[in-house]
Amino acid sequence: MDITPLLNPVSQEHPGGEDLEYSAEFIHLIQLSQGKAEQQFGDFIIPTQEPDWRQIEKSALALLVRSKDLHIIILLMQAWCRQYGLVGYAQGLMLLEQTVAHYWETLWPAVEQDGEPDPLMRINALQGLGDGFALAKQVRQCEFARRNGITLTVADIMKCLDDSNTEESPFPGGIDLLIAELQQGEAPVIKLIPQIAATLQCLINTLRSHLGDSGLPDMRRQMAIFHHLVQLLTPQPDTAQIEEDSQHPLPGNGNNTHQPSLSNSWQPSSIQNREQAQQALEAVRQYFLLHESSHPAPLMIARVQHLINQDFMNIMRNLAPEAVDQLEHFLGCKKQT
Repeated sequence: MDITPLLNPVSQEHPGGEDLEYSAEFIHLIQLSQGKAEQQFGDFIIPTQEPDWRQIEKSALALLVRSKDLHIIILLMQAWCRQYGLVGYAQGLMLLEQTVAHYWETLWPAVEQDGEPDPLMRINALQGLGDGFALAKQVRQCEFARRNGITLTVADIMKCLDDSNTEESPFPGGIDLLIAELQQGEAPVIKLIPQIAATLQCLINTLRSHLGDSGLPDMRRQMAIFHHLVQLLTPQPDTAQIEEDSQHPLPGNGNNTHQPSLSNSWQPSSIQNREQAQQALEAVRQYFLLHESSHPAPLMIARVQHLINQDFMNIMRNLAPEAVDQLEHFLGCKKQT
């Protein structure tokens, strides 16, 4: 699930590629996504067949090389979500958010019809992200954790949170014990859930800037679920330690009546490697998403995060595709055809 190639322009002339809505390949992809309904021949019944998600993934990836189309991206998100769980959803969500942020004017469906602004087709395509549609339902059925032979989905976790009766909880010991075990074992979901929540917020902010609140897909339930999970998984400060520290203030002169407090999670050491740098960027991005959601910083930081592992020429292709030919000529590295 490497999304980097999918974020490059389709071509310099047409970064968003071509409109494939009426192509045979696009129609075939839509048909694949519908699966097969139950069939009956006399007394013989063929049960409903789920879509072939592996084939959908293959077809969607092939089409995205030619067209940056929201319908195709959302179907790819479904395929990844169904096959790879929350990891697949996180990658698909990042692909969608970055595509919308970088290719809004040229992706499909177009925001203009016959030369006039008309975002209706795009708004309709984005409805596939809504709480009542297939993708959101698949996310709720994704595995959240597996403990003692019990698989818990996102929906199960939300049921635990909504139901105070721990005797009927799908996880023995209740939600508090489960979260403690996940944190102690450094489960992947500990980092994955905040990433999903932050990307969702970035996506909503970008869509709102282009379409206003009236054009947004209804994702309020998803946003609430992941925001709640982030709060649940975030370690709480040790209040006992805070009280003890407050009884032993830092040494200083008598005139200094106020001492700045440091978060327990802050480590006063310098960044030592790229992974730590990326973690620091993500921490800053999440701060702005949670506390200053109208600030453009998360969008710019997300752009840096996308480019940080790319080489110089790929960065230039992403930032200024129209200048790549001149740059290659200047550097003497133009590809031979």
